[in-house]
Amino acid sequence: MPNAHCDKCNRCVIPCPDTTPGIHPMSVGKTVYHRISGFLMVAAFPGFIWGWFQVPDYPGITDIDLLIAIYKLPFIGLVLTSALFIVLKRFIKERVLIALFSAAAVSCYYWFRLPALVGFGIFPNNGMLIDLTGLFPEWSITLTAIATTFFFFWWIVLSKPKAQSWVIRPAYVNTKNK
Repeated sequence: MPNAHCDKCNRCVIPCPDTTPGIHPMSVGKTVYHRISGFLMVAAFPGFIWGWFQVPDYPGITDIDLLIAIYKLPFIGLVLTSALFIVLKRFIKERVLIALFSAAAVSCYYWFRLPALVGFGIFPNNGMLIDLTGLFPEWSITLTAIATTFFFFWWIVLSKPKAQSWVIRPAYVNTKNK
């Protein structure tokens, strides 16, 4: 099978996230800005996601106090998981830690998002797609959230990646003939 995303490589992003094995946000830290953004994507993101789901939706931002109230918990979560990452980095290999925090971010998102989609969120009607509260007991939604958490930790942390055809870089575009 050919590369699933590109038929010719235009060198749009270097390194290519589709064809560089083991790439993660902290692996391409060429400048201080790259390193900071990589750190935020890995270490801070789980806490930010957790905090974001602790804040109800607001119809509009009316003043700076409301803006501060909206971002207070996401920022606190961001700081806490960043500090935890820094502490754990002394004891756990970076690759494993990055996988753990990545799985935590994805799992945290779905832990709150799946129940909210079907009417079981912590804030009534926030982000609800369809109301299934009359059809399913709350424990079934909690069980689904637990199952997705285990799945993401298995997939991101425990499973071994397979060599797939899409990780083979396609031929470069010949820019001289354009």
